[in-house]
Amino acid sequence: MIIPIGTMSPSRIGLSDLPLTVHPGIAVRLWQLGIEMRPILAKESLWVYPLFAGVGSSFGYWLQGVEDRQLKILAQRREAIIEKRRRRDQGTLSKVEEAGTLAATS
Repeated sequence: MIIPIGTMSPSRIGLSDLPLTVHPGIAVRLWQLGIEMRPILAKESLWVYPLFAGVGSSFGYWLQGVEDRQLKILAQRREAIIEKRRRRDQGTLSKVEEAGTLAATS
């Protein structure tokens, strides 16, 4: 599927989507513990769940920052390309830009 440049928008997972993505994982983990006949919340392993949740959420937070920076760079490049196309159509490109355009199209 080809998306035109002007219609790109970042996708976000809202809070209403969270149960659809989290609950199956929790349900599968509880099912796994039930199959193994292990206690779901044993005192020895109770500290592990918050630790893994913290590590996973901090990774997700970092990854969200990476995505935001990439989207910002893409938006800047998109604006530069649109501006360059506008100047090309008006015939006001510099000699260097014109040579680059000719080299890229041949």
